Amino acid sequence: MKSEDNGIKINFGSGYKRKEGFINVDIVPNKKVKTDIVLGKDWIYKKKKLPFKDNSVSHIEAWGVLEHLPNKEHLFFVMEEFYRICKHNAILHICVPHANSHGHYWNIDHSIQFIPDSFKCFSKGSENLIDYEQTWNCDFRIERMKFHGAPLFLQIWKIIPTKTLKTFFGAFISEIEIYMKANK
Repeated sequence: MKSEDNGIKINFGSGYKRKEGFINVDIVPNKKVKTDIVLGKDWIYKKKKLPFKDNSVSHIEAWGVLEHLPNKEHLFFVMEEFYRICKHNAILHICVPHANSHGHYWNIDHSIQFIPDSFKCFSKGSENLIDYEQTWNCDFRIERMKFHGAPLFLQIWKIIPTKTLKTFFGAFISEIEIYMKANK
């Protein structure tokens, strides 16, 4: 999925993976890959705005980052900040470990758990059990979701009919990759 224009592109939580053509943002500097913007370790706790203008970003990559946020309140803050800086139809490309995967549990820094339905609370048009529209000030349309894990189970996953079975088989899915677009 490609951005619709050549606007600002952000690699959020760049760590050791610098992306050319993107502004590489992290909470700590990384001399090996040259972080472009360092937010500081206390950025999330102070809930500082991201240093970008409203409606100025066309693409955000956030791989292996959101699960490290301290709690759900901070996740909602980050998603609202992403929404604030995104243009209409900006791409938000996220990859997180599945809640039932070994990848989620092996790292003690993983604070937030995700299942495929987790991202529906950031999409006002989704069918939700709770009315999230009143709580979170963002609207990302889910465009596409991919799963990484054991190949055989990835094939079975596509045909499983119920949410209960998908929760069980989630143990065989290591990561959820999701493409969303800002709906403004």
